[in-house]
Amino acid sequence: MLSYDLKMIKDKYGEKMMHFCRTLFPSLLEQEGLLFKILSEHFDYNRSLYDDIKEEFVEEEFKDYIYSFVDVETEKVKSAKTPKELLEEAGYDLYECHSEDDIQSFSKYYAEDEIICTITFGGRLNRCFVFFAVKKDVDKIKRTDFTTPKREDEYGTSVISIQFTRGEINTLSIKNRYNHTVNNPDATFSNNLENIIPGLTDAFEREYGLNIDSNKREFALDSYVIANDGKFYKFNYEINNVYYCANNVIIDNFEVKRLDKAKYILADYYIIDKVNKTISLHDDKISDSFTRSIGKINRIEETVDKATNNRSIIINNSIIIEMDRDNRIVKFVNNEIEFIEDDFMFYNKFVQVIEIPNVKRIKDNFMRNNFSLRKFSSSELVDVGNGFLKYNFGIEDAVLPNLISVGDDFLKSASFPIISFPNLKYIGDHFMTNCSTTFKLDLPKVEIIGNNFLDHNAYLLEINMPKLIKVGNSFLRNNESINHVYLPLLRTVGHYFLGANRGLEELKLESLEEAGIAFLRTNEMLKSISLPRLLSVGNDFMLENISVTEVDFPNLEEIGSNFMMSNKAAKEVNLVRVKKIGGNFMYSNNAVTKVRMDEVEDIEEEGFLNNSTRDNLTGYFAPKYYGFAFDFVMSRNYHKYKS
Repeated sequence: MLSYDLKMIKDKYGEKMMHFCRTLFPSLLEQEGLLFKILSEHFDYNRSLYDDIKEEFVEEEFKDYIYSFVDVETEKVKSAKTPKELLEEAGYDLYECHSEDDIQSFSKYYAEDEIICTITFGGRLNRCFVFFAVKKDVDKIKRTDFTTPKREDEYGTSVISIQFTRGEINTLSIKNRYNHTVNNPDATFSNNLENIIPGLTDAFEREYGLNIDSNKREFALDSYVIANDGKFYKFNYEINNVYYCANNVIIDNFEVKRLDKAKYILADYYIIDKVNKTISLHDDKISDSFTRSIGKINRIEETVDKATNNRSIIINNSIIIEMDRDNRIVKFVNNEIEFIEDDFMFYNKFVQVIEIPNVKRIKDNFMRNNFSLRKFSSSELVDVGNGFLKYNFGIEDAVLPNLISVGDDFLKSASFPIISFPNLKYIGDHFMTNCSTTFKLDLPKVEIIGNNFLDHNAYLLEINMPKLIKVGNSFLRNNESINHVYLPLLRTVGHYFLGANRGLEELKLESLEEAGIAFLRTNEMLKSISLPRLLSVGNDFMLENISVTEVDFPNLEEIGSNFMMSNKAAKEVNLVRVKKIGGNFMYSNNAVTKVRMDEVEDIEEEGFLNNSTRDNLTGYFAPKYYGFAFDFVMSRNYHKYKS
């Protein structure tokens, strides 16, 4: 027979939590009412608590935390130093913010899409004391060096905002340099100043007269927040310092607001009013078109799937919002909508299935932060804006047969083995940039591509883009497996085109006229290249292409610096129409024997055909140029040259 405590734990926290507590706390269960009292005073009722503790491997920490409420507390570390002095020992400079301008001055430390809401929305000083701690070597800690962010990694903790709510109890939040890229960024160092350096809690309390509630007992759980009532609440979303929790709870500035379950449903961060038949947002600062997409609500029906315990809200018989036991939206169906506005379900993380079969156009930031969607299909979709599923790394397929145009950051974090969009014509920047496993690319109608197209794909073997006309910077850069590229209509390319494609053996660009900086830089296997219509190239053209033996660009007129520098295999170079040449032309090309430049008139002479290159020349033809470089070559090795 179950005791009172175990019955209550089973009822409020679930059967698995009841068995777990019976194993961990046999001595506490001897005193009736004690264990349930401790649990209910420090954890809001939540039937996911056991699973979350097990998933985070914090069973021992949880056990110690519960026992700490019956044991004598450990004395707090005292310090005679100021917060500034202690943080300096930890490698930080501390700044106190007295005005909005002070806060805004720290925006420079955040990546464009990771600026914390303290800076983005302003007004935080009305509710909180705000400090920033900045690592002394912050300029050396680069975001690009951390491809897999972790909350307490060197970058994440290199700039932290330490904030205390105003009032009798000053609740602490330590905010990360990452914002929403990592889990629970507003609880860095577990919101415990002692995890930065011992004595820091006491120092802040003495220096600023604070009464800090920072969960000094060493326990933290991802996706849980401690409110002003001292309880842990499981939250689904944190947006603008507001926590949207399971069990119809919103925690705003650490104050707990419970929505009446008879009247309201908190689904993700949307409030469904069952009485007045509306759907709205708690925070009017949130930009999200989901609520507007629903339209007028005439009827709301609720059903429960007995197999999964998922609950579905059916609106007007045509819209389905399915939620799991924590009120997280996992499926959305809308058979009516044709046009989706900006920021649709912008913060949603958990939707696995979305069915919007009649949508033709989607604007910017569609489900931008979702990482759970597995398949997206929309037979009518023609046009999508920027940020479409930008951070979704779990999607396995996207069936979009009529898609014509996509904006920037389209599926930027996704990874498909085969990319095929049969009608796509226009592509923005960063198209599937982190798609690291693709081996086949089929875009038969694409004409224009922006910057960073499929940058850093290690396995791409085959591409089909017969109608491509123009590409931006970093096109297929660092794609080390591809060996044949044929783009018959391509006329203009930006910087770093096919750079560091070390396996490239054959390249056909019959229509290319203009190339930017670092074209084909470090392509070690390419042996020959023909660009019959090429007119101009930027700096570092074919730098370190060590296998190219023949160079014939019959229409090239203008060349930047470092042209074919360190191309150790090139023997004959025909540039019969070149008029202008930048510095370090053919520098360190030890195998070159003949150089022909019938029309050249302007040469930047520094590094021009340097000594190691000149020594091997047997033919040098530049009849219209009589500058220093030509005179030097002719006077030094006259017997080797002929015109």
